[in-house]
Amino acid sequence: MKININKVNNFLVALALASNYVSICIYAITGITTYTIIAFFVFVISIIIRDEINKQIVYIIFISSLLPVFSVVILKEIECIIFLEYFIQSLLFAWCITIKFDFYCVCKNIVYIYIILFWGMLLHGKEIDTGGSLMGLTYAILPGILSSLYFIINNNFFSLKINVTKILSLLCLFYYIGLSINYFSRGAVLAIFIYIILILIQKEEYNLSSKRMIFIFLVFILLILFTLYFNHILRSINQIINKNYIKVPFLNEMYFRSINNTQLDGRDIYYNNSIELFKKSPIFGNGTASFARYYSANYDHNIILQIMNEGGILNLIFYMIPILGSLYIIIFDYDKYNNNIKYMFVLLFCISIIRLLFSYILWREQGFWMLVILFWNRKKYYIINK
Repeated sequence: MKININKVNNFLVALALASNYVSICIYAITGITTYTIIAFFVFVISIIIRDEINKQIVYIIFISSLLPVFSVVILKEIECIIFLEYFIQSLLFAWCITIKFDFYCVCKNIVYIYIILFWGMLLHGKEIDTGGSLMGLTYAILPGILSSLYFIINNNFFSLKINVTKILSLLCLFYYIGLSINYFSRGAVLAIFIYIILILIQKEEYNLSSKRMIFIFLVFILLILFTLYFNHILRSINQIINKNYIKVPFLNEMYFRSINNTQLDGRDIYYNNSIELFKKSPIFGNGTASFARYYSANYDHNIILQIMNEGGILNLIFYMIPILGSLYIIIFDYDKYNNNIKYMFVLLFCISIIRLLFSYILWREQGFWMLVILFWNRKKYYIINK
């Protein structure tokens, strides 16, 4: 029987993006840690089905591994763990993005994966809740939410024609957005809003640069106004729902934080400490996981500060090229690429960069490494080469 390579890789990309949630659910149900097993499975299958190895991608992975390798050899034992995390996330998971994929099918597979695990969350929700950070869980379910939103925004979702994907997308969206609201993570909610905006920019209706820029400008102004008057808006909403005896856990929590001035959860302290640490070695940095060595917190809670601290200005330049380059493609240069590449850029950017701006470690975020590799491999997806 002949294997359809495209279908296999679509599933591998979907599994890589959903791997956090898959491993969380499997652990809650069975008590078995499967994250590394999933990573090796994705890597081995993607190697087997591909026709050739892209040398450029090999070079990029090698160069980006120099910092953790240097830290393992020169510095302390903690960096060995960081290198293993990088090895799993960048090499094992991200390799599948180097094979051509169909974004529609990737999103459909993600929706199916999250629907299949739907019962696991219902039956074992308590084990999942007590097994780790609820904020981490909201980011783990983010790929399912964003993939469902893609079907709603695109593909004539509201037409009279009904199919299985539409129904499953709605179920996935409503259930997991409910979880996100209940387990509130501002970064995850922000990623959802930014994803909607960026997806709309990719649509053909916004091809005129003037319309696109006006749209972005208005959204930017609204976000600034919302940020400036956040406490007032939050208190007003909280008063309205309390008068009607409605309980919304995340609004109550945010209201409590606003009146006690703790919205940043101590991140302002992390940022100040990170900047002071950066001043010690601004050119070459302080090595991988330097923040954990100097302070009690595990990481800087910001991707830019982490990159600057660990590898200095030189490291920042290397990593900002794919980050800013991806954002440029999404907003200004998307018409050079087919739908597969431009929508994947949006998905990976919202899943990884938004999260890394507020928390987590770039060495552990497979979406970030998939974005980096996709950026350096982007020319293969030009429309003219389609």
